[in-house]
Amino acid sequence: MNDTTYEMFLQSTAPTRKWYWTDPQTVVGSINGAINTICLESAIIYWLTADEKYAKLASDIIIQWVNGAYYQNPYQGAGRDGFFAVQSLGDLVYSTMPLAFDFLYDYLKESDAPLDKFESVFEKLTQTQLERGYWNSNWFAAQSPTYIYCALAISDKAKRDEYLHYFMYEDKISGSYGRLSLTSTCERLLTPDGHWKEPGSYHNFPVGKLLQASVAAEKNGYKVFTEFPQLYQASYGMMKYLFPNNKVMAFGDSYRVGMDPRHLEIAISMANKYDDPVLPALVTVMGKLIENGYQRENSGWFGLLSNIGELPKNENEIIDLPRTGTLDFAKCFYQRNGVDLTRGMMCYVQGATYDHNHCNGIGMELYGQGMVLGNDPGIGGHYDTKVHINYYALFAAHNTVVAAGRSGPLRPFRGSGETKPMGTLKLNVMEPMPDQAAVSPFCSFTSVNYLEPSTNTNQKRTLALIRTSENTGYYVDIFHSDNKKKNEYLYHNLGNSISIFDKENNPVSMYQTNELSEHVDGYGPGYKLFEQKQTTRSFTNDIKAQFCLNVESKENIFMDMYIAGGAGREYFTAMAPKSYTAPKEYQLLPNPVVVVRQNGDAWENPFMVVYESYTGNHKNTIHSVTGESNDETSVFTVESEYGRQTIIQSLSKKAWQNEDDFFSGHFGVISYKNNSLSYLYMGDGTKISSGKYSIEAKGKKNINANMEIKEDAIIVSSNQQTIVHLPFSHDGRIIYEVNGERGELKAKKTKNNLWLIEMPAVMNAIIYNDE
Repeated sequence: MNDTTYEMFLQSTAPTRKWYWTDPQTVVGSINGAINTICLESAIIYWLTADEKYAKLASDIIIQWVNGAYYQNPYQGAGRDGFFAVQSLGDLVYSTMPLAFDFLYDYLKESDAPLDKFESVFEKLTQTQLERGYWNSNWFAAQSPTYIYCALAISDKAKRDEYLHYFMYEDKISGSYGRLSLTSTCERLLTPDGHWKEPGSYHNFPVGKLLQASVAAEKNGYKVFTEFPQLYQASYGMMKYLFPNNKVMAFGDSYRVGMDPRHLEIAISMANKYDDPVLPALVTVMGKLIENGYQRENSGWFGLLSNIGELPKNENEIIDLPRTGTLDFAKCFYQRNGVDLTRGMMCYVQGATYDHNHCNGIGMELYGQGMVLGNDPGIGGHYDTKVHINYYALFAAHNTVVAAGRSGPLRPFRGSGETKPMGTLKLNVMEPMPDQAAVSPFCSFTSVNYLEPSTNTNQKRTLALIRTSENTGYYVDIFHSDNKKKNEYLYHNLGNSISIFDKENNPVSMYQTNELSEHVDGYGPGYKLFEQKQTTRSFTNDIKAQFCLNVESKENIFMDMYIAGGAGREYFTAMAPKSYTAPKEYQLLPNPVVVVRQNGDAWENPFMVVYESYTGNHKNTIHSVTGESNDETSVFTVESEYGRQTIIQSLSKKAWQNEDDFFSGHFGVISYKNNSLSYLYMGDGTKISSGKYSIEAKGKKNINANMEIKEDAIIVSSNQQTIVHLPFSHDGRIIYEVNGERGELKAKKTKNNLWLIEMPAVMNAIIYNDE
């Protein structure tokens, strides 16, 4: 065996008879892996049925294998070499052999098989897996089954315990090679709740292999999951980060994978074993996966040996997922409202330098109508393809802002899954904070700051989610960028077409253009690959961009993008390269993109956008959107079938007010329904009011609070003490109820004939207006 890979030009045996450049070592490994699986499955059937014809088949394979392997020694080359394969990870296809040996052991012993040879091979293979392969990536984790299965097949208990000690507690490192223990893995590579610290599609592979190895260790008396609860949580940890369609966020070198049901099976088995209260939620999620096509009976030999039989009965089928959360290593901050496939809403902002990142600035994704419509396109086929290097890994592929036409990584990107240095965004304000209770059932928001280092441009993005009913809602995006030359806001959405309308819903004239061509190979922003580029030329008024996705035999899906205008504006449309994270039926489509150019800085006149998705022609609920910005305060008014919202975002402490309304804080919403006030929402503020209703912080510290106005009651939530003003007409005996318990509140009459009420930090306190 040589420490190299090479390709041969071979003809396929398929009917096409095409010729392909092929790595023969990969082909050999694949064939051997298939034979090894036949060996294991035959051994398991023999163990279950005692039918010796299966033992004969399995033993013929495994004895032939051990007789050849016994005389082999690990290749003395680079530390990434395996025992059988050019890379130690390639030895994974032989991880089934120690398991087959275990199920065949009595038969082999009675047949005078060379048992000592097995012992020798398993020990050599275990040692190779301990010392070879990279420890500073997911490589070591992915080869864990080979390591553990072989180690457990060694008869010497002292040696077995030593190898398990390395697996659980002690690193074995020499330069770049070796493996991390579970102790170090949990500290370095898993978040506190068990997410692998790489883009979402990387979680399943290394975590899955660690879980498979750990199940075997558990069955042999090593209490892995109780000693390393993060690893146990990793078996279901992706659940809280998934979109409502069970798909991962697609930032970085990612594909749009889902939660692996095989991992959930392990989670259910361990939760059942240790009486974990999370079991009902896991069973509920498994039920959803089964509804979507997962068949437990097809879980293979691992499922047969490891999964529990019939799922426990579950009376509570509510999946309680957090409204917001974060993956801190990637500086990803998400918001969700509802988990229903089509009615659920979810969005996030993200940007950081980490393993397998993309240079995307402050990127985002938007979910709607059962899929991620405002999507990040993921990895461009492979790390080293030209299209990945020159587009997918760079700014132009993402929903972000490009400064000066040249935002990019701090050093040229030439390929591989390495980090692309782009700095890191910082959380400014978020409501609710990750994993905390939300004060409003309708609103949430995230505000982040970012210094784009390649152009030294300050940027700030506020992304909000606004519910208007159980079935409808919209997203609000306000993006400040202070580059003095120009700033360009990019938004990609799945679709077959894109149209531009003015605020009266008339088509806007578009002209072909050669702009958006700034490009340096691997050095951002990646505009060169845009096609069918068109421009409005100078256009200062508001516009609506409409993306349309044709759905076969169903109603089309739309995303309306309302963009506030301003001086120095120009709008572009283009077709970007396809999205690898789109559903399979749409992956061959080019990805429509809108680019909003602000000539000069976009700080006092930021990009202000409202997004609404819906299914079916003319089934949008938003009637109009108007927006204006001045003195670092941005204000939207959104009129829809479900009422009117005034949305205020401020970068300063200066208060905003009009004839009826007042707001001092970072983010606020004043909502009307049927011309009557329906709620006040304040995020990180000191006061919000409309007419005779107000919420005010008690003291100088900013608070989060919400007041919902109903016919016979007021519902108040806040994270700190508040003062509310209400136009009640009774005698001042203020009764409130929290979680079924009633009490009285202190209140006094003001000069304006209102009641001033001091309230503690409380969630969903009901103040009655008729007592």
